[in-house]
Amino acid sequence: MRQLAVAAVLASLLVACTDEVAPEEGTGSQSVVVDNRLAANRLAANRLAANRLAANRLAANRLAANRLELDPIGAGALLSTPEGIELMTFIVSCALPEGVTLVAEDPVTHDPLEFFGEVGLAPRWANHSLDKKGQRWVSACLFARVNANNVTVPISMRGPHRGLVTTPDERLNWPLEEGAFYGNYFRPITEPIVWIACRGRAQAAGENGGLADRDCTEPDPMNPGKTLCGFTFAGDCGDYTPPPSAHACRRLTPKGYYASCSDEAAFPRDHHMNNHDDDDDDGDGDHDDDDDHWQHGDRDRAAVYHQVITTFVQL
Repeated sequence: MRQLAVAAVLASLLVACTDEVAPEEGTGSQSVVVDNRLAANRLAANRLAANRLAANRLAANRLAANRLELDPIGAGALLSTPEGIELMTFIVSCALPEGVTLVAEDPVTHDPLEFFGEVGLAPRWANHSLDKKGQRWVSACLFARVNANNVTVPISMRGPHRGLVTTPDERLNWPLEEGAFYGNYFRPITEPIVWIACRGRAQAAGENGGLADRDCTEPDPMNPGKTLCGFTFAGDCGDYTPPPSAHACRRLTPKGYYASCSDEAAFPRDHHMNNHDDDDDDGDGDHDDDDDHWQHGDRDRAAVYHQVITTFVQL
């Protein structure tokens, strides 16, 4: 198992980079089963400590024997609380692949802390800054693993990335489409988190199976425009709720996950979702989300995100 020191990796995670990054998407059918119990308020509460690393980069010469000499303003602040450690656990799990471990020192007890890779949505993060595309993949993974009920529910995460690998057994046993998650958690601290969810076909039909313990794609009747987890509610991911209506995602790929989703129900009801595959599925990696918008009604430029994770639960 490969071990990495946390300092340089943490610093690179939270700083956008303009370096060329090799395509990370694959052409196979993709998904991965994970557990989730990350609370949305913990994501919000820990943003300050996490993002301060952008202004307080920890130099490589401060590393010793794969341990991080923790700075109380930067990584030390994030790792000084159980909530911050939990958040870092999810960040590393989403970003790095299985077999990679990050090692740090607890700033209070000085005991070693280990963070294990799992999903691998930004595998080059270990040696490079996390670019915008990587930020949005890791963000989508974090958002998909939020659970307002603080319970562990196995979910199948699917999308156009080689870190999300499917099996026939998984597709069979996780058939209920909850919805899709996208946005960007790693924004400047002066700007709000962009966390967006749209409602999937099974969730729109009711509370079946594991959906009973998953609320983050459901609209909040007491807070219009938000989900029950506080995310921006983009409406239904597809056009499956009668009467025909606008939907949040440009397409449903042949592999069964949504792609190119907007922060609102921007795509018209006669848009043919099933006739296209995902733009990123061939691994060309040529999207710049800031420049990709959908001309929509009174709003000239609705933002469209390509790093989208669709979640499924068990019956």
